[in-house]
Amino acid sequence: LNLEFKRLKAAEQVFHRQNESLKALHETSLGLIDILDKEELLESILQKAASLTSTTHGFIYLLDQEKEQMVMKMGMGFFKSQLGRKVSPGEGVGGCAWETGKPIIVADYQSWNNRIQDKVLDELRSIVGIPLKSGKQVMGVIALAHVETDNVFNQEDIATLERFGALAVIALEKSKLYADV
Repeated sequence: LNLEFKRLKAAEQVFHRQNESLKALHETSLGLIDILDKEELLESILQKAASLTSTTHGFIYLLDQEKEQMVMKMGMGFFKSQLGRKVSPGEGVGGCAWETGKPIIVADYQSWNNRIQDKVLDELRSIVGIPLKSGKQVMGVIALAHVETDNVFNQEDIATLERFGALAVIALEKSKLYADV
């Protein structure tokens, strides 16, 4: 009976987390759709994604099609000083998510084979990268990180961030259309 109670309690916690996640996604989508300024939009996207995963560290890369690179356009926390960093396909979390078009979770960035070899990044621990896709085209990557060794991202974070990323792409496309007009 005690074991059954624990299972029910665990299921209830999962349900509440998923419910909170969906509520946050709904509120976020309403807020993102109204923002037209690209810089303000990128900042809002990053802050809301970070709050969904309880971190203060993250970045957004956007594709520079002419140079065939991703460029960090927004950073917060640990990444605020990394603005302008460029990656090629397969390089770092951003480059790997771009190249594969799939989410990437790294439990320990320091020991990861595809890490960017830069001493500045030695403090990173767990990091997750989500491709921002319009159709089959990856137009950017949003990544979030933890610098504490006891915090890691999981599959639930990926599911939430993938849904959030789809909303972010719609908002970015709307912002681009507005700027083009």
